[in-house]
Amino acid sequence: RARRIFCRFPRMAVNILVAQVEPELPGGYRIGDRVVSRVGFRIGDMTVDSGDVGTVEGFAFQDRARRIFCRFPRMAVNILVAQVEPELPGGYRIGDRVVSRVGFRIGDMTVDSGDVGTVEGFAFQDRARRIFC
Repeated sequence: RARRIFCRFPRMAVNILVAQVEPELPGGYRIGDRVVSRVGFRIGDMTVDSGDVGTVEGFAFQDRARRIFCRFPRMAVNILVAQVEPELPGGYRIGDRVVSRVGFRIGDMTVDSGDVGTVEGFAFQDRARRIFC
């Protein structure tokens, strides 16, 4: 059985092991990403509450262009990517307002201690510990 596929990347085309690639999921999510539900719903005895944290497990079984399959504590579900957001370091969510505890300067741009900002997503570097405001 074949273990390689031929893929074209921006700077190279290559025969690559299937274990060395993963599918691109809607919304830019990757298998294993942790997400926070923006909505709550119930199917029988199973529920997802707004704010529940789940894990992306792959493509949805239906509407694969707009949904991903996620496992939450009390339910696994095909969910619209618009109904989840990434879990950010520190438990922050996109749109949260934050107050800087430090001041710093980059060129002629500054943030002063006490400045208020808005969380916009993952940082460009050190994604495990930083957020982008």
